[in-house]
Amino acid sequence: NQASLKETKKFQNLHGSLIENTEKLLRHGIGVYAGMIFGFDNDTLQTFEDQLNCLNESPIPAFSVGALIAYRSTPLYSRMVKEGRVDVQMGDSQFYPWETNLTMKNMSREEFVAGYRHFIKEVYSPKAFGHRMLRALELFGQDAPEIFKQKVPVTLAVGSKWFPTVVQKISELGPQEAQMVDQVLRKGAEHDLKIMSLGKYLYCYL
Repeated sequence: NQASLKETKKFQNLHGSLIENTEKLLRHGIGVYAGMIFGFDNDTLQTFEDQLNCLNESPIPAFSVGALIAYRSTPLYSRMVKEGRVDVQMGDSQFYPWETNLTMKNMSREEFVAGYRHFIKEVYSPKAFGHRMLRALELFGQDAPEIFKQKVPVTLAVGSKWFPTVVQKISELGPQEAQMVDQVLRKGAEHDLKIMSLGKYLYCYL
């Protein structure tokens, strides 16, 4: 959301395409983990759908997402108190990712929670996650082929001794999840470094 980026002075994210920039990092052998926040003054219910479409066009498999929180001793907290939009009794703790101490400008709390849960359900569906994962594996190291000259022990390639358990648990979630993880492992088997570097996204998925 361009307006929200300006609102929060994230001007560095206004230069060029975030998707193209992400692809460039992956081509140079750098994995990407994204963070997203909903609930800015310029966010509406449509923002959930816009962010969903944007993320699914990207090669970013996993990310964190949460609601905007006004933390004490920040300009945002001071402004929200003056506007009567902060729950001072709640403080600035967050027990669930969709919890916030703010009254949002363009949606009710119930609308926000519904939009948030829909977003997570859709963006972490096996089809959507698998598509982004395969795209990341495809791009990884294209502009830095020298990284593949390194020989990586098989024990490292799976990330840790728990990797097979993670794969098994994802496969047990259902046939779509089993198909997704099988496709990812087949693509990652092209080189040990790919699955070592990007297979960690499967932990995030689980």
